[in-house]
Amino acid sequence: MSRTVGKSGTPLRSGSRMMDTWPRRSICSRQWSPRIPFDLAYSALAAWCTRLDRHAEAVGYARKVCELKPLDPFSFTALSVACVRAGMIPEAEEAMARSRALQG
Repeated sequence: MSRTVGKSGTPLRSGSRMMDTWPRRSICSRQWSPRIPFDLAYSALAAWCTRLDRHAEAVGYARKVCELKPLDPFSFTALSVACVRAGMIPEAEEAMARSRALQG
């Protein structure tokens, strides 16, 4: 018998439906709700990757933030900074131009 406890406080057995499907169901396989602010998580990942000199990864995370918040000028500014540090100057200029256009 497993010692894993369910929501009701009762132990789950290894033959229960929830225990059998749990490994196949990860958080990543679920549909994300647009109400959950993942843009902040991706922003934090981009910042940490920049601090660790992993600039290509930082650009990827910054692009994801821009996909999640396409009307936020700060997202495009952060993408521009990440691109500059990765040596992607044309992309950085394009992101900064988009940021300025969104600022009005």
